[in-house]
Amino acid sequence: MVQLPVDVASDKHAGDYRDELRDNGMLDGFKSKLEAIKEDFHEGGTTQLKIPKKYAGQISSTLENDDIRKYIDLIKQDFEELLNDHPSELLTKIASFETIISREQINRKIVIGGTEKESLSSRIVDAMGYITIRDQVYPPYVKKLGIKTCVYCNANYAITDKDGNGYYELDHWKPKSLYPYLCVSFYNLQVSCPSCNRRKSDSDQYQFFQLWNDQTDKSTEVFKFGLNYANAARYWITHKSQSDYVKFQSAEQQYEQISKDMNDRLHIETRYREHNDVTEEVFWKAIAYNHSFFASLHGGLNQSCSDGVGLRTPSLPLSRGDMYRFILGCYQLPEEVHRRPLSKMIQDIAKALKIEI
Repeated sequence: MVQLPVDVASDKHAGDYRDELRDNGMLDGFKSKLEAIKEDFHEGGTTQLKIPKKYAGQISSTLENDDIRKYIDLIKQDFEELLNDHPSELLTKIASFETIISREQINRKIVIGGTEKESLSSRIVDAMGYITIRDQVYPPYVKKLGIKTCVYCNANYAITDKDGNGYYELDHWKPKSLYPYLCVSFYNLQVSCPSCNRRKSDSDQYQFFQLWNDQTDKSTEVFKFGLNYANAARYWITHKSQSDYVKFQSAEQQYEQISKDMNDRLHIETRYREHNDVTEEVFWKAIAYNHSFFASLHGGLNQSCSDGVGLRTPSLPLSRGDMYRFILGCYQLPEEVHRRPLSKMIQDIAKALKIEI
C-alpha cells in the first residue's frame, strides 16, 4: 500500500475539521464532558484498577486521582492541537501523557466498591465525542481526500456519499483504547473495511500501515505485490487457474515487520487469492495490448467519425492516465491506489509484466 505525504491540501482539510468543531461549539461541549469525569476522582484519593493475573506485579493496580485529573487537564489544554497535529507531533504528545499514566493502566477497568466500571480510556473517548465525529463530522473529509478504499487491504470499497454518509469503519493508527486522547485526531483516523478493523489488534504488539507521513514530500510505497512467475507460466501453459499469483511483500527492509504483522493478522495474501481472476485479466492484457494497439486506439479516440448519415461521433481525447484506466481498470499513479480497490495489485502486476501505456 502507499503512504501519503502530509501536504498543503491535507493540512487544509485538517484545519477545516478543527475549525468546524470549534466554531459550532462541539469542542467546548467535549471539554465540559471531560471536566465532568474529574468529579468522580477527588483530589488526594486513589483509584483501584482491575489487573489480570498475568500482569500482576508488572502494572500498578492503583492510580493517584491527582494523576487522573492532571491527565484530563492535559487533554483539555491540548485538545485543539491534537485535532490537527501531524503524525510526528502526535508521537511527541504521547510521551507527555505517558509520564502521567501509562497506556497499560489507562485501558484497565476501574474497581469501585468491588464493582467493575468501564476504563478511564473508554470514558475519555466518549467525552471527546468520538461517536459523533465518526458518524457525522469526519466522513465528508474522507470524501474530500479522495479515499475510497480500505487503507489496509486496498481490496474493499469505502464510499462516502454526497450527503456525508460513510459506508466503512474508522480505525486508529494509534489505538484509541491505549491512546484515548488521539481518538479524534485527524491524522490518526484511518478508513478501514469491517474485516480489517475486526482482525486488527488494539495491542502495540503488532504494527500496521500508517496512511500519513509528514517526514516526506511525496507518496511512499510501503507494501507491494510480487508476481509468482512460475504460476503465471503454468497458467499460460495449462490455461488453468493456479492457486496463487501474487506475494504480499514489504517495499523496503524497514517495513518487513509491518508486512509480516499485516499478513498474519489481516490475511492479505489469502484474501488476494480470491482475486486470481483479476490477475489473469492483467495477463491477457499484457499479451493483447501492444504498442500498435495503443497507437491505433489513441488515434481512433482522438478523431471524430461519421456514421454515414451525417451524424458524427465526437472525438474522445484521453490522457495517459485515462488510457491506463481504460486498459487496466485502475488509476495510474501510486498515490491514487486509495481511489479504487485492487489498484495496488494491478499496478504492480502491470509493472512486472512491463505493460507500458
